[in-house]
Amino acid sequence: MASKVFENTARRIVIYSDDGSCKLIATRRANKTERYGHTAFRGSYWILNTLKRTVGGYEPIVFSGLNYRYDFKKDIIDALQSSTRFTEAYKELSA
Repeated sequence: MASKVFENTARRIVIYSDDGSCKLIATRRANKTERYGHTAFRGSYWILNTLKRTVGGYEPIVFSGLNYRYDFKKDIIDALQSSTRFTEAYKELSA
């Protein structure tokens, strides 16, 4: 069985559904501010993009039960617990 978690870093998560027909990409974002000539990043959050595989590539799709924005990476993993499409990826991420 192939791994369903393609990438799991501090700034990005890429996982595939159990049947491989969908892909979930979570990216960490932060607000950029400049103070006294220095750049600071504040208020980080995570953005979810879900895609469905088609003949020509991937097209965006919305899953009920998954929000677009999360505050913490753990919140994304907890949301995958109730998902029926990403059960294998949840097992890998929570281990």
